Amino acid sequence: MHDLTSSKISDEILTYTPSEIILYRKCPYFYRLNQIWGYEPGFKERIGYGNTLHFCLQQAADLIKNEGYSPISAISTAVDENFYMPFVNKIQGEKIKEAAKRKLISFVKKHETDMHNIQEATITGKIDVIIHDGDQLEVRDYKTSDSVITEAESAMQIQMYSIGMKILGENVTKGSVAYLSDAKVAYVEVDDSRLKP
Repeated sequence: MHDLTSSKISDEILTYTPSEIILYRKCPYFYRLNQIWGYEPGFKERIGYGNTLHFCLQQAADLIKNEGYSPISAISTAVDENFYMPFVNKIQGEKIKEAAKRKLISFVKKHETDMHNIQEATITGKIDVIIHDGDQLEVRDYKTSDSVITEAESAMQIQMYSIGMKILGENVTKGSVAYLSDAKVAYVEVDDSRLKP
């Protein structure tokens, strides 16, 4: 008897995010547990912290671009209106929120020009931001203190994003990883010689 389900799956084109590829390279068994079987490690109260920081950065970029906010007031407004930690109590949540706001403001003070040049911001499995400078693009990924990924893996992620953008005809000339915890930006080589398989 022919199994239609397995035939259908084998005919589909599977796609993987750079994060999934990095997870697989770290440990194929954990990839199977997490991505295929849906296993989640033990509950953490601060779950979603990285995603909420990313979302606040996206909202701040929109406020700068569409409403004319200064970068620092955009960050303050974005955090005040959008920062959300569903699994911590109110007092702890406020402390985490204030610490996050200080962290993002510190980052923005060091990289204010970049905030004005953000063309697009997205979350989860996609490029965090595309910084537009004339006809050149910089692909940037933000990392929070809860990111468990090496610098080499972060660089590989940026390079994969850059390959995709170049395939779409975009002029990607820079790549970077921004570490929000210490307001540091590390640049990644994205010239064609570095992106060859």
